[in-house]
Amino acid sequence: MREPSFRLLEEAGMKPLDGDGRKLLVPTSLPGVRVLFVRAMDIPIYVGRRAADLGICGEDAVREWGIPTSSAWGINRELVELLQLDFGACKVALAAPQRVKWPQKEVLAIATALPRIAEQYCRRNSMGAKIIALQGALEAAPGLGLADAIVDQVVTGNTLLENGLRILDVILESRMCLYGNPASLEVRKAEMDSVALLARAVIEARKRVMLRVNAATDMIRDTLAKLLPAMKSADVSPLAGGGYALAAAVPKEGLEDLLVKTRAVGGTGIVVEQPKLIIP
Repeated sequence: MREPSFRLLEEAGMKPLDGDGRKLLVPTSLPGVRVLFVRAMDIPIYVGRRAADLGICGEDAVREWGIPTSSAWGINRELVELLQLDFGACKVALAAPQRVKWPQKEVLAIATALPRIAEQYCRRNSMGAKIIALQGALEAAPGLGLADAIVDQVVTGNTLLENGLRILDVILESRMCLYGNPASLEVRKAEMDSVALLARAVIEARKRVMLRVNAATDMIRDTLAKLLPAMKSADVSPLAGGGYALAAAVPKEGLEDLLVKTRAVGGTGIVVEQPKLIIP
């Protein structure tokens, strides 16, 4: 998830200034903010132990470490969920070849990079299992006789199918989040609040475009003001030569249909722009 995390930081004005690519702690374009590069699964520990104030990682990584979280500011937990991000969504699933019967009464050998999650799942479902901790190429384990099944992160499921595996059960849904350390929030709340605000503004901007359109008459102006699905209401201002200019941040979803309707009711000079940040 390094690349989408980089894009989020850069679009939020916190571009990592990674000179030679070998440094693990680098400054960013926003004074006072530095980025630490560590393994994704280790991020909950770095933030939970306050080696870092903020961290971007998956909910599955937090669950794997068994770290308690809260979605509210200032709660006494090891991690505080500040923002759910718009990338990195996945499922943690139990998968196996067709030969494995389900539900399973016999003891299964399960290969996984998430042993805590796998063990907890097996206990909840009264399953006998031998957990084999691996760090990669899990899909190969059943075919090579190392394991009967795997517990792994699944996005599309294509890799499972290509390796002759099918999903038996979805253990949990996971997505990438911005987490904060609660002790850091007590002393650096303003700075951390600013980072969360900028990240949220990027995510909101990705969902919308700025639509600008002219209206020649009062009737067209009023029709467009009702038609445009603005966040609150369209911004309307008079034009020097007569008529009106309207602007609204509208959802990207359904944009093509909206443009056709905007033109059909008399809108002219239609311009669509991509905002960088939107703060509701």
